[in-house]
Amino acid sequence: MTMKDIKNEFAAATGITKAEASKFVDAMYTVISEALIDGENIDIYGFGSLKVNTVPEREADNPLFGHRVIPEHRVLKFKCAPSFKRRLNGEE
Repeated sequence: MTMKDIKNEFAAATGITKAEASKFVDAMYTVISEALIDGENIDIYGFGSLKVNTVPEREADNPLFGHRVIPEHRVLKFKCAPSFKRRLNGEE
């Protein structure tokens, strides 16, 4: 599903215009993105949570170039809410 599809589905589900839906979805994306960039966690009741974790620097073997260091970096983790997980697996 693309961002355009999400905007169209949102417009259809709420009965608002595509332009209004587009503004809302863009704003939601910006708010969530900025919060994650700032290191905040996002909890969406009934859907799941997004958390930014920091992976420490480590050494790794690279057979082509030899030994190298992977710098510290941040990764995004998603944990599905139990109720959504049940729906996803057809248990509800």
